[in-house]
Amino acid sequence: MGQKEKEILDRGNWSGRLDFILSCIGFSVGLGNVWRFPYLCYRNGGGAFLIPYAIMLVIAGIPLYFFELSFGQFASQGPITVWTVSPFFMGVGWAMVLISAMVCTYYNVIIMYSVYYMMVSFVNMDGDLPWQHCDHEWASDLCREEPYPKFDSMTNETDKIKSAMELKHTNCLTSLLANLSESFSVNYTTYNDLNSSILIQNTTSCDKDLKLPSAEYFERYVLRLHEANGFGDFGGVSLKLVICLLLTWVVIFFCLMKGIKSSGKVVYFTATFPYIVLIILLIRGLTLEGFEKGIEFYMIPDWQKLKDPK
Repeated sequence: MGQKEKEILDRGNWSGRLDFILSCIGFSVGLGNVWRFPYLCYRNGGGAFLIPYAIMLVIAGIPLYFFELSFGQFASQGPITVWTVSPFFMGVGWAMVLISAMVCTYYNVIIMYSVYYMMVSFVNMDGDLPWQHCDHEWASDLCREEPYPKFDSMTNETDKIKSAMELKHTNCLTSLLANLSESFSVNYTTYNDLNSSILIQNTTSCDKDLKLPSAEYFERYVLRLHEANGFGDFGGVSLKLVICLLLTWVVIFFCLMKGIKSSGKVVYFTATFPYIVLIILLIRGLTLEGFEKGIEFYMIPDWQKLKDPK
């Protein structure tokens, strides 16, 4: 047996062509498609974001992906030892390992949250989920279950004012009275003199930072951020999150303990399941109220965002 054949046997071999193809698909579609890409698309002008994304995908993404794939298949070595072909680029291999270590660390934290929420969902299958309502100890005064008021559908001025006032800081409104009086040439003595139109359109700086119970549950119960005294305060250890993180790493260990022999079988699930989830999320999104606004935002690009890259 030659040295080359021995190295391949030591590293393991793909059981079949389908294992390799599904592994490539699994590495291409992951958390970023569900978690990061929609956020970046929303933040950078909807459909307009696809133009620079497609350009960088063609110029950098696909060529680098193909180069790494073909180089690894040809040499059958790891990201560090493969660069013995040119020791000058050995640092590239170390950088790839360090980046992979950092990415898998914080990706596993996200998976840990998913595992935790999945467990809580199973425990509360017969009742309401804990992040559906604000009547919990962890909820703050800014927790709000009701959606943002639809002022356009309200015909009663009193109802509009009442709904708008629930969203405002009264002290802030008082401080704006002088400026509002000057702008509208009306002497406003108290915020009760303001009509609904002014409250809704001209006092946005006084809006309360209201949060849904789902956001408060994550920040105040799961992460307990309100107990921290600053960025440097790491706080205590959450036993429930430690158990979920440990479970995550145990699953990863069993998936990778035999190299591509075991991971090649796992990808039959991990490579196809994300597509199923994406289809489910698409169907769910299309059944939500106001879905047409999201489609409109995506299909009608904001070209000005391309001039303000972030």
